[in-house]
Amino acid sequence: MINIGLEACIARLGSGVMRWSLVLFFIGFGIYKFTPDETAGVAPLMAHSPVLFWVGPLLGQRGGSDLIGAIEIALGTMIALRHVQAARVGLWKPGDFGRAAYLPELPVYNARP
Repeated sequence: MINIGLEACIARLGSGVMRWSLVLFFIGFGIYKFTPDETAGVAPLMAHSPVLFWVGPLLGQRGGSDLIGAIEIALGTMIALRHVQAARVGLWKPGDFGRAAYLPELPVYNARP
């Protein structure tokens, strides 16, 4: 059997690894959205998304990619700050931010031409 103290230590370690992996993921991919390659890659996804279809005509390809990048960077920052000051960031758990961030893009991945 595993010692209760060891189990709590492993749980804290796993929680920290999950949190900071999400932070690096969101901030890294958020910064990548500001590059021309990713702007071209995101444009068809925005055009055919039932939630993000309005972003392209309103902001253009570059502006839409920049908007998504800014949202991803903000989510990564909020996840990082949740550990420091939970009351100021909100009541959501770190995993909720990850699920909420990609809800607009999910129907695009399952769409068939």
